[in-house]
Order: sequence, then C-alpha cells, then structure tokens
Amino acid sequence: MVNKVSFVDQAYEILLSRYTSLKDKFTPMPFNELLDGVANKSKSTDEEKKEMASRFYTALTVDGRFVIKENNTWVLKEKELYENVHIDMNGAYSDVENEEKELLEDYQNDEEDDNKSFTDESDDDKYEDDNIINPNLDDENEDDE
Repeated sequence: MVNKVSFVDQAYEILLSRYTSLKDKFTPMPFNELLDGVANKSKSTDEEKKEMASRFYTALTVDGRFVIKENNTWVLKEKELYENVHIDMNGAYSDVENEEKELLEDYQNDEEDDNKSFTDESDDDKYEDDNIINPNLDDENEDDE
C-alpha cells in the first residue's frame, strides 16, 4: 500500500526542514516557492500544479499549523513567537464601527434636513402666503363670519 502524504503535510515538512537548515537565518517562505516545493515532491505536472494552487492555498489558510505573514509568505506557527503570529482582535473592527457610526449620523442628519424643509413653515405662515397672493381672501373670510 502506498502511503500518500497530503500537500499540506508536505508543506509542513518543507517549512520544518527549512527551519532546521537555516535556524536563526530563517525567513518566511513565499507561497509560490512552497507550491513549487510541494509540486516537486508530489511529482505534479505544471497543469496539476495550476489546478491545485487555490485548493492548496485554502488548505494552508485553514490548517492551524501555518501562519501567513506579509507579502504572502508562510511560517510554521509552532516556530514563531506568540507576539509575531497573534492578531489582537480588540481593535480590529473599531475603525469599521466608527465609519459605520459616522455614515449613520450623516444619513440621519440628511433625513432631518429633508424633514425640516417640509415642516419649516407653520400652518399660519402658509395662510399668510395665500393672503399675499390673494389679498381678497381675508375679506371673503370676514364675510363668512
């Protein structure tokens, strides 16, 4: 029976051997190099490599052993300091929340301005305007009394 190693496990082995050989000089590995290494280990053709690239990227992202760093480079989580791989989520959404609040306030202010334009004039003012247009209107109202 052939023991088939997954692409993600192969990537783990590649990064682990890189850590071992480079020790303190280790730098994160670009995705394309990692993909090439896995494709070479599995003896994949260029066409197979192209087909597996997106699945492989997704699998790396989901697997908790790997961490993506800047410029699409990858490291092993177990070999990195906590401070270098931990993302503080406390402030992650604060900018978005502030932008949403500002947009909501702007929208509400616009709504208030629109409503004011319809309600600025009191009913008495409207009738006074009618009297200006038709000054005989007051005389007609007096006759009715």
